[in-house]
Amino acid sequence: METSSDYIDIATLKTLKPLCHLTDDELSILAAQGEIQHANIGDELVSLGSSDARALYVLKGEVMLTAKDGRSFEVTGGTEKAKKSVSHLNPHVYTVTALTEVKYIWIDNQVLDNVSGLQQELGEHVENIFLTNEVVKNPLFQDIFQDLDADRLSVPVLPDIIVRVRRLIKEEADIKRLKIAVQTEPALTAMLMKVANSAIFHSYKEVATVEGAIKLVGINTLQNFVMGFALRNVFKSKLIHLKKQMQTLWKHSTEVAAISYVLAKRVKGFDPDHAMLLGLLHDVGMLPILSYAERYPEIANNYDELRDTIRQLHGDVGGLILEKWHFPEDFITVAKEADDWDRDPGTEADYCDLVLVAQLLSFMGKKVGDDTPPLDGRTLPSLTDVPAYRKLGLGSLSAENSIQILHDANEEIAEAMQLLAM
Repeated sequence: METSSDYIDIATLKTLKPLCHLTDDELSILAAQGEIQHANIGDELVSLGSSDARALYVLKGEVMLTAKDGRSFEVTGGTEKAKKSVSHLNPHVYTVTALTEVKYIWIDNQVLDNVSGLQQELGEHVENIFLTNEVVKNPLFQDIFQDLDADRLSVPVLPDIIVRVRRLIKEEADIKRLKIAVQTEPALTAMLMKVANSAIFHSYKEVATVEGAIKLVGINTLQNFVMGFALRNVFKSKLIHLKKQMQTLWKHSTEVAAISYVLAKRVKGFDPDHAMLLGLLHDVGMLPILSYAERYPEIANNYDELRDTIRQLHGDVGGLILEKWHFPEDFITVAKEADDWDRDPGTEADYCDLVLVAQLLSFMGKKVGDDTPPLDGRTLPSLTDVPAYRKLGLGSLSAENSIQILHDANEEIAEAMQLLAM
């Protein structure tokens, strides 16, 4: 319930995005068109599903945003989150309720569109992408984008076993301490013993202890194996078609990881184990999107709409997840940029170039939907036209010869995939 109002001043508008890009004259005109509104504790400022072509900005006080599935978030006026509209999509995807006395304003969405255009506004997070009206109106896209835009995205928790093993490796802990950590997960212990005694490591003597298994596979391989073991259980869904998509995504991730490993062994200056882990995590941003899709069965059942939403957002979502998980910068770069075939930020090849080429090679010879993730709905470029391919020193080879390298390394790739799929 609105109880009173005040005039809007230019200084207030200058603190809000994207209004801060307007000139003083433009801000003066905008300020004259509206007023600061006041609400009391418990007042509902926005109703879920209501149609209103206006954007709500909270200037002072606290509000609660509640989604249709019960998730809720708080936003406080004057904070970084409050610089952007807390609700601007039409229809609105949150109920906004005052937790304290609140001051807020409404800005017509047309004004925001005229400031920078929808493309530029979304571009702060979703770069170099053309958004169709169909995608923008897609409620799954709206839900994820609004949470991403306001730093409310529900990020999965990194499994505890990964955290412990990563910490111990960083501390250069001895094998006995690593053994203790691994043995806290009986299923992981059993799988590690199975791997150590498999043909992957060509051991002629049976490994009978966890300590012996760790010595055999090596510290870096152990880290990759633990990551694969833990993440594999994340690729699940209650919906059969989404479960199939997640299984396809996992298979693709393990294949890209394996090819990255093989390429890194053949290109000077790259660590194969590090490349494998980067390849394994390059599409991690698809996981929350597929999880969100469970709330929208009409979109989850529409392959094209689901694919388009994933394509628009998975890079930024993946970067956010890996940042929250405290992974190094090169992991975040790979998550955001490993699908940009024209990527060419510098003269020296980096791990993102390596994973990009590995991913392109993994797609070759396959049809869309044929064991490929939903991202793969585009026309693939020629391998030799990709800047990353040339920078890796593969440019002197023909595409056929590069594929031959993979053919020759088929056993290595199969073994690496087997390790991650165990």
